[in-house]
Amino acid sequence: MKVTEVIKKMWLFGLLSVGIIAQSGPVYADPIGPSCPTCQGSIYTLSYSGFALPDFDPLHETFGITLTIDTSGYWGGGVAIDAVAIKVSPSVFSSSLVTAPGGVGNWVLVPGGLNAGGCSGNGGGFDCADWIALGPGASVGGILAWTFDQTINNNTLITSPLGDSIKARYVNANGNKIGALVSEAITLQTPEPSTLLLLGSGLAGLGLWGRKRMRR
Repeated sequence: MKVTEVIKKMWLFGLLSVGIIAQSGPVYADPIGPSCPTCQGSIYTLSYSGFALPDFDPLHETFGITLTIDTSGYWGGGVAIDAVAIKVSPSVFSSSLVTAPGGVGNWVLVPGGLNAGGCSGNGGGFDCADWIALGPGASVGGILAWTFDQTINNNTLITSPLGDSIKARYVNANGNKIGALVSEAITLQTPEPSTLLLLGSGLAGLGLWGRKRMRR
């Protein structure tokens, strides 16, 4: 791809980013919990970072999806979480686990959802992180977070209110499920407008710099 074409695309994306900010305004989704039907006193947040940039494969873009669970108020009787699952798109092209409680090496990523027995391998758009290390799982009592890099088909993130899904499995010291399987609808939180503005301004500025350079 020629340099001029790259600059044009970056310039256009910069303008589009600023336009999105102007239209959307500072609207945020609230986390769910602690009193939703299966939340058991914990608070759950699902957010993403990343932007669908113009590139050679416009149908597959990668986003960082973070599930954060504040278990400080958990009352369900379990001692750990040994599996979590998320769904933010109808169809996932590929994915990887970037961060997880205790380290990524303690978990395996399984395409599909989560049921009472653990990661099920079923359910379009779901990814499930399953504990494989010694011990029952990630200990409850504080804030736990998992970040997935998901490359999704057709750039289709579900951002409608309560359009996304999360699941989590609490277990006792023997690794057996205890209490309800967390299975809740949630709204994916978009990046803060300040972040979008910074990105849009930066790309727009880079486009201007490139245009000036090409004229010399």
